[in-house]
Amino acid sequence: MGSVANRYDGNFFHYPLSWSLKRRNIVSHISDSQENYQSLSQKDLNTLSPAEKYDLVVGDTSFSFSKSVVSRIDQLADNSQIALWSGVCHGWSPASLTFPRPVRAIDVPIFDGRTVTFYPSDIKALSSYLWGQSFAQGSVKVAGRQCKSGGKRKKGRLVDPDCFDVNPAFFHVAITHQIGKKRQGIIMDRNFKKRVMNQPIFKYNYAYYSPVKKEISVKTQRVKQKPLAEAITTLRDYRRDPYEDYRAPNTKYVVGIEMEVTFANETLPKQRETDSTRFDATDSNIFNYELELDESLNIIGGEWVLLTPPVATPKNGGPMRGGYWYEHPDLIWIVPNGLEPYSVADGDISSLSWNANTPAPAEFKNASIKAASNTGIDFKTGSTLSWPQPLNKVVRALLNKAK
Repeated sequence: MGSVANRYDGNFFHYPLSWSLKRRNIVSHISDSQENYQSLSQKDLNTLSPAEKYDLVVGDTSFSFSKSVVSRIDQLADNSQIALWSGVCHGWSPASLTFPRPVRAIDVPIFDGRTVTFYPSDIKALSSYLWGQSFAQGSVKVAGRQCKSGGKRKKGRLVDPDCFDVNPAFFHVAITHQIGKKRQGIIMDRNFKKRVMNQPIFKYNYAYYSPVKKEISVKTQRVKQKPLAEAITTLRDYRRDPYEDYRAPNTKYVVGIEMEVTFANETLPKQRETDSTRFDATDSNIFNYELELDESLNIIGGEWVLLTPPVATPKNGGPMRGGYWYEHPDLIWIVPNGLEPYSVADGDISSLSWNANTPAPAEFKNASIKAASNTGIDFKTGSTLSWPQPLNKVVRALLNKAK
């Protein structure tokens, strides 16, 4: 919540469970910056929030972008649309797959001749917020729906189509083609319930098992793998098939799949001078499903499988294996090649160039104020909502300099 406008030096999570307390912290800092920016020491400049640094770079001493970030969350909070887990996972996930990694801290001149240091975490924060707030979000390719009904079951199967989510056949083909063949990442909301947990997947592996005889190793809690020839079974031989009412027409064979997907996980921002993969955090989920095959072994459908009974889900997110929480992903989505997250004001400065080695052109200030003042429609309430965006041209310049 509002982390791009939050100073993270020393203690990043100021009042993480309360927006009102966190807001007090952020607003106090922004007010101090606005009143005293001229007298800030180099150390003080370097410990500003990513949003405050951005405002100074574009020459906006009213700190419009920083204030608009706070205003947006205020509106969401007033509409009871802020949860403890709220953030910009829909922004950092595509940013991690489409933007270059900022590998070093950079000193960027501001309008009054001083410089401000952008650490890799600062640039990542602005990149994530840009992607999360850009209307390019409307052009990503999505499969699946959000489950909001609670997940009612019949014979162990979720009966609400919105909770069944992405079909496992599509999930299997999308993962193997996007990552295995195209060598590009794919994003999933790994929690099929109401909570949104977007993560960028970059690796996968899977094994076959017999849907008729599901053997689970006591030691590893994984299915016992079998060669495809032994794992595949004819639908006729699949007696007591729990999904017989839902099988795709023309299904001839069924095979069990245990898929493990590895994804990047969130990390806390640090004022490090450098960044590399050694600072990354990764995790994985294991999903089980049955693929339905026609007579020519083409994949034509599938069913999600819960191999172990649902277990109580702790508040911190639940178990990664066999638990109700991560039974299957909610959504999967990809960013089409060439899709770029622009702000509403980038077109106003399209003829201008900037490489972050000199103060930004004066025109950037008005463009930034316009982008910070951007509004959108809240799809849940239909009301107008603050929708601040950083300038793509600024974020891209920071990323290019930090490569």
